[in-house]
Amino acid sequence: MGFARWNYLQETSKRLYALRCLKRSGVLPRDLCSVFCCFIGRVVEYACPVWHSSLSNALFEELEQIQKGATKIMLPGLSHRERLAHLKLPTLQDRRDELCR
Repeated sequence: MGFARWNYLQETSKRLYALRCLKRSGVLPRDLCSVFCCFIGRVVEYACPVWHSSLSNALFEELEQIQKGATKIMLPGLSHRERLAHLKLPTLQDRRDELCR
């Protein structure tokens, strides 16, 4: 794993930890969703029009796991699709496709 990729994963892990702390503090899921979109979503979408078309399946899964982990923090006990529907979030793939258009 390259240094940049390791650094990126470390950065998102820190931000997911902050999301867990907010959840433990009693922040509502809709507010956690806003934090995710502004605080974490921007990191995983940074410059996506440049790299999106060359994304490997392994990296695609890593990015999706970040969103899956975040939504699981917000709404544990639901499937990923149910969490996305409840939070009114698109998948990261759909979001990147939209940003690239």
